[in-house]
Amino acid sequence: MYSIAGYSLSEAGYDVWLFNARGTGLSRTYSIYSKAGTAPRMNKMSWDFSFHEMGIYDFPTAVDFVLNKTGRPKLDVIGYSLGATIALVGLSEKPAYNNKVDKLVLMAPTTRMTSYGFPISAFHRGSLLFKYSMKEQNFFPAVQDPDAAHRYMRWLCTYTIFYPYCLLYIDTVQGSRINYNRDMVVNTLTDFPQPVSKKMLFHWMQLMSSKRFCKYDYGVGGNMQYYKIKSPPDYNLSKVTTAVYILHSKNDNLSAIKDVNWLVDKLPNVKDVYYIDNIKFGHLSFVMHANIDRLINNKIKNALLTNAFN
Repeated sequence: MYSIAGYSLSEAGYDVWLFNARGTGLSRTYSIYSKAGTAPRMNKMSWDFSFHEMGIYDFPTAVDFVLNKTGRPKLDVIGYSLGATIALVGLSEKPAYNNKVDKLVLMAPTTRMTSYGFPISAFHRGSLLFKYSMKEQNFFPAVQDPDAAHRYMRWLCTYTIFYPYCLLYIDTVQGSRINYNRDMVVNTLTDFPQPVSKKMLFHWMQLMSSKRFCKYDYGVGGNMQYYKIKSPPDYNLSKVTTAVYILHSKNDNLSAIKDVNWLVDKLPNVKDVYYIDNIKFGHLSFVMHANIDRLINNKIKNALLTNAFN
């Protein structure tokens, strides 16, 4: 779940729990700091993970933690972008957890990536060069202290002369030119992007090249060892039997219409789909748009209460 939707749901009376992905901000273990206030030792943590490991290990652990703390038999899950991917991997690979999830709300889900615009297309075309440049790195961006880098980015973006470049960066990431609130842009760049494992990025490149929603490709030898077949198997989305609600938009270059429609066809229990096509609304709009309460948060609350976006 993303925190903006979380605040809205909390104000509506929901008990909200936020999932922090590996390698980001507060999820980094204290062992990577030599002492309080010092720069983190980023290579002290393991970066040998992709969204697959997050789905089969972290997602079930988070679900069990919340249910054990609350004493409830089920919970609702809201996933945005990578969060949606993690939830789908977890529920397809650990199908017993469908009995623990009442409703699954997916915002701008990223799964199979056959249709995408700039900058993803440029990233894909330069994948071989990028892989070579990452040969000695475990994570990206390869900064020694992400916290300091974000503080510096925020400082730069507060200056009028630099702000247009900060907005351009946000636009480039999502592939759409959308005017966001200045404070929202500055606040977002205080934490975004967080370090991403090399394996995660390589897995996304693989999805773009193969045009499949499949497990990590270790090469023929590694695949035979891990999967007993020469190529990585697809995630079996037919095993995601919980009730699913999907929100997506026309101007989203990461979660494209074609791929979302494919996902809808693959999932056996899609209850409602909400498609935004009458305004400019990109991938980051799901967490940054000025009218996010009316366009997104209220729709989510309707789905949780009435089983439809309305």
